[in-house]
Amino acid sequence: MTRLEKTILQEIDRANDTWSLFKDGDKMLLGMSGGKDSLALYHLLLYYQIKVRPLHIRLSPSFSLDFISRNGLEGKIEVIETEIYDQIKEGKNSLNTCFVCSRERRKKILEYAREHKLKKIIFAHHRNDVVETLLLNLLFSREISTLQPRQDLFGKKFQIIRPLYTVDEKLLVSLQKEKRWHITPSGCEESRSSKREYLRKLLDHIQYEHAKIDLRDNIYSALKAVKPSFLPYPLKLEPDVSSDKK
Repeated sequence: MTRLEKTILQEIDRANDTWSLFKDGDKMLLGMSGGKDSLALYHLLLYYQIKVRPLHIRLSPSFSLDFISRNGLEGKIEVIETEIYDQIKEGKNSLNTCFVCSRERRKKILEYAREHKLKKIIFAHHRNDVVETLLLNLLFSREISTLQPRQDLFGKKFQIIRPLYTVDEKLLVSLQKEKRWHITPSGCEESRSSKREYLRKLLDHIQYEHAKIDLRDNIYSALKAVKPSFLPYPLKLEPDVSSDKK
């Protein structure tokens, strides 16, 4: 175990202690995109006494799968073939193609989990994703909300967990370089002009202009420092209803 691996594993342990994400003996489904985040999470979860079933939803027959062979993962990752991306691109009937694509991909993951009787589903979202989602929802959905470290769906039939929730993306970039993992480009044309990519570049620009602060850490920390007395409307507690909204 390298020093970098130990650092990230400590973050995963803290997240697990805080939100009770998984325990020894758990059988879970891991969504594998082929990017550095899911590759890192799959690698790190091997240090735990759990059973992880990695699944890749191929959004188009034209999308590359070489991350599997070039990282020595043949026979370890199951692939479901779809034409989700091609259908969305052809239809163009949505103002938010990224949201539609994500929703359809998640449907496939849930169908697989139901078929194989897997309740817990792991996603590799990290702290930067949490911050970006918070700002995206604020700016474009008119609500203050973000990803959850643990999210129950459909009357607790399924549970999404995010073990990398508090991990800075820079650590995952460093781990990818350390391990020399091959990363497969998504192949999605929309990703280069998405709202998330726009926001990511904007945050990078502000961070560059204010190098003495950790901008993303400040925004993330604000989630732990909500001051209702300085808000114009009283906070309304939502009912505990399972949702797949985000």
